[in-house]
Amino acid sequence: MIRLSKSAVIYFSRAEENYFDGALRYIEKGNTKVIAEKIADETNADIFEIKMLNPYSDNYRTCTEQAKEDLQKGIRPEIEIELKNLDGYTTVYLGYPNYWNTIPMPVLSAIEKFNWDGITICPFCTHEGSGLGCSVKDIQKAAKGASVSEAISIYGSQRDKSDDIIKSWIGRIQK
Repeated sequence: MIRLSKSAVIYFSRAEENYFDGALRYIEKGNTKVIAEKIADETNADIFEIKMLNPYSDNYRTCTEQAKEDLQKGIRPEIEIELKNLDGYTTVYLGYPNYWNTIPMPVLSAIEKFNWDGITICPFCTHEGSGLGCSVKDIQKAAKGASVSEAISIYGSQRDKSDDIIKSWIGRIQK
């Protein structure tokens, strides 16, 4: 159910086989999804998942190669997202895993779908050592008309211990 609010969490996440805490491991819920849900709860924001129509492989190594190929070729995968436009929103928490030092191409597909005029984007990413990479710069370039707040990166393997980090970040960017 969609709540009427001025904030939305839009995220892309991947479960299945992941690089998690130094090893490949199966996870039922993607790291970014866990963080997105925490942010939505903390901010009372609406939440929307970016889903690929033709998802990357469940196998981690195959997935990373598919994502790399999309990035190198500039491919914008077809996506679905319940959100049709950003009307009524002033803040969007945009979440993604760091793929090849930037945002995954499905996130770029979503960014290019919306009019960002007057919206503040609050980026958050999950990773296992690569941090934000170039993702904030790439979001600023793609989301014309938006302002971009301080971003946060969280180790995916620390997702279940991230509440204080998330609350502190939200407190800083909402000032």
